[in-house]
Amino acid sequence: MSKQGHSQEQIDRKLQSIESWKDTITRYKKEVQQINDRITPYKNLSQCDLDRYDRNKSILRNDIQIAEHQIRILESQLMVDKLRKDNYKIKTKM
Repeated sequence: MSKQGHSQEQIDRKLQSIESWKDTITRYKKEVQQINDRITPYKNLSQCDLDRYDRNKSILRNDIQIAEHQIRILESQLMVDKLRKDNYKIKTKM
């Protein structure tokens, strides 16, 4: 990385990663909803089945949180790159 920040290609890759994480969140939320839909009609499921569904939902919720944090990290990195580029432009005009 140079003083003026990342290249446009690197910035584009970060933007693509953000979109990919957003798609992942959508997919995980659908999976959680599918689990909820499977459980709801069968209120008399065994405790073993309920535990398995709860465990799967917990994992998916954690995965959603990880994806949300990854998005924030990438957005912050993009902001830092922008500020570095702005600082570089200011310094070169002096």
